[in-house]
Amino acid sequence: YKDPRVRLHVGDAVEFLRNSPEGKYDAIIVDSSDPIGPAQELVEKPFFQTIARALKPGGVLSNLAESMWLHTHLIQDMLSICREVFKGGVHYAWASVPTYPSGVIGFLLCAKDGPPVDFLTPVNPIEKIEGATKDGRE
Repeated sequence: YKDPRVRLHVGDAVEFLRNSPEGKYDAIIVDSSDPIGPAQELVEKPFFQTIARALKPGGVLSNLAESMWLHTHLIQDMLSICREVFKGGVHYAWASVPTYPSGVIGFLLCAKDGPPVDFLTPVNPIEKIEGATKDGRE
């Protein structure tokens, strides 16, 4: 976190974002707890609207979005809400994480309307990273 453009905030995300100026952030990363009890609001429309308000045009959100094997209905609800709120694009992505239940964790990748964001084409594809491939094999 030595880049002067980066600010890390740890705390109540809902309160922090409610108090943030409109259009301030290029990106917001939400690594929240499971949506149980008081954390339920982290998967509801007002929370995503608050995030969208805090993002600049073309700003992006990466939001923890549960396992596709265990929480399909929740993911569908979140996708539906985010497609209403984020007009620049909404995608579900997942990664293998052996320590998570089912071994998979998901993410919502959302973009506010503005400059287009292409989530499907990597900025730095693995083929361009020195040492990522060996002997021409991937």
